[in-house]
Amino acid sequence: MPLQHILIFIFLIVAIILYLLFKLKFNKPYLKKSRPNNKKIPQKYNNNFKIIHIQNVHINDISKAITQFCNLYNQNDYAIFIRMFCIDDHEYILTFPYDISFDIFCMFFNYITYPHEIFYKPTIYGWNTINIDDVWSTDDMIYKNIFMYIPNDDTEYDMVYLTTFDNLGFKISFRSSPACTKLENPILAYKYPEYNINDTHNFNYIDFK
Repeated sequence: MPLQHILIFIFLIVAIILYLLFKLKFNKPYLKKSRPNNKKIPQKYNNNFKIIHIQNVHINDISKAITQFCNLYNQNDYAIFIRMFCIDDHEYILTFPYDISFDIFCMFFNYITYPHEIFYKPTIYGWNTINIDDVWSTDDMIYKNIFMYIPNDDTEYDMVYLTTFDNLGFKISFRSSPACTKLENPILAYKYPEYNINDTHNFNYIDFK
């Protein structure tokens, strides 16, 4: 085969590979950093009790996971703002200064447990108080403090578990109808948070939007 033909063949192969890589990248919405106009950013803090405690993960990995979720849900409107307080190099507290809906809170918790193309095994727990108008809430959990978690032996990847302060257990599955089902017994007993929002003021923080 003439050298010219070989070079053309190599060029075509490289061009195809580059095209496929380009197409693959832009088929990943969690990498798109588009955001709405800054005028849509809330102007007032909204006090709430949502908090997430993360351990055993490097700041680069958890920051990347949080950014991916913001890329997915903040493209057309701001669905979530996260403030990450750095307790130390591998421990963090997440709060939500403008509040977020309960369904977004659940999906965010699940996403940072199972982010795209990030491989880690952090310990993640969350807390919230359920309101009467929260999506996926039931009468048994309304106005109660809940403890959120995903068991270490989980194989479903698209749900979260809740335990109320009086130890009623629930499972919220994003692909089931109804989404929320009551368990005969909770997977984990209610666990009180090690930190609350008032404990975070002495720590440095990073904001994500």
